[in-house]
Amino acid sequence: MISQTVTLNTTDFRLSLATAYVRNEHAIRQGKRAKLGSGGAKQLGIHEVGCLGEMIAMNALGIPKPVLSINTYQTEPDIPPGACEAFPEGAEVRTRLDLDVPYPIEMPIRENDNPDMPFIMVLLDPESRASGRVAGWIKAAEAMDHSEWFKNPGNKPGGDAWMVPQEALYQVQGVIA
Repeated sequence: MISQTVTLNTTDFRLSLATAYVRNEHAIRQGKRAKLGSGGAKQLGIHEVGCLGEMIAMNALGIPKPVLSINTYQTEPDIPPGACEAFPEGAEVRTRLDLDVPYPIEMPIRENDNPDMPFIMVLLDPESRASGRVAGWIKAAEAMDHSEWFKNPGNKPGGDAWMVPQEALYQVQGVIA
């Protein structure tokens, strides 16, 4: 497993939070709610965690001028194609809080995810939120081949996903500290 921790500089941290706010405002205007029925401040928090994880991944991959997108859900990957050597076709980022919990923290791959796309798991420090680490990656199709990973951990409508254990993730080549 990759253990390098990336700490965002003030500019990248603030850009991540500003992008999360704009994403949330666009979602509200379009009548969308975050997955699994959350709304309000919780919905903004979900966008913040996602944007911070994307920025941490871009920093870890050495992308010189990271850009976070708005209104590109399911149309463009979080890591743009050609932005780094490790993922020339681009990649999606899934961010989880790196909590001290008695159960494993796994990466969700959903039924509507592009099976050909690589997914990168970022574990975000829940206290600072400015630091985190890339746990690894997997292509969605490979995760979808594992029926034993398919579950609904919160028993919520629309919560079915392949929950990929961290041990099954591949190390990312070229991650910098």
